[in-house]
Amino acid sequence: MRVRVPLASQVRRFVGVQTCDSFAEQELLDRRKTGPFYGRGSLIAAAIEALKPAWETNSAAKVPAAMTAFIARYLKDLLSHAPYAPQQQAEYRAWAQQFAHWLFGTDYITVRYEISYDGVDIHKLSPGTRGIVLLLHYLALDDSDDRSLISQAAGSG
Repeated sequence: MRVRVPLASQVRRFVGVQTCDSFAEQELLDRRKTGPFYGRGSLIAAAIEALKPAWETNSAAKVPAAMTAFIARYLKDLLSHAPYAPQQQAEYRAWAQQFAHWLFGTDYITVRYEISYDGVDIHKLSPGTRGIVLLLHYLALDDSDDRSLISQAAGSG
């Protein structure tokens, strides 16, 4: 007889748009120039509106579409806020590399793995219940193994 346990595991993606865009505003853009990215917070607001929802849906198809739309809408304006003129070839090229790394980088994305029991996050359970949930999770993952749990533990060390 098998007992069904309300055990769930989930992988979630969190996006630190504010941290990433704070770096871009402070290090990559000349916010003194007139345009849509004049002043503090304008890039962060644009990125939160255009990119954050797509990243947090956990849909691989929505992220490239959002990035493409963001680039189509803002690339010309972002380039106009460059701290170097295109005629300053070496500096502009180095800046463009940094800018591309910022725009297409994933340093601001965090992946979190979560386990819940009966809709409650494992971290909010008592230590005893948490141990039982982890044991059930282990047994559910290794469903095809016929060996007893004790022989598995003894043989793995």
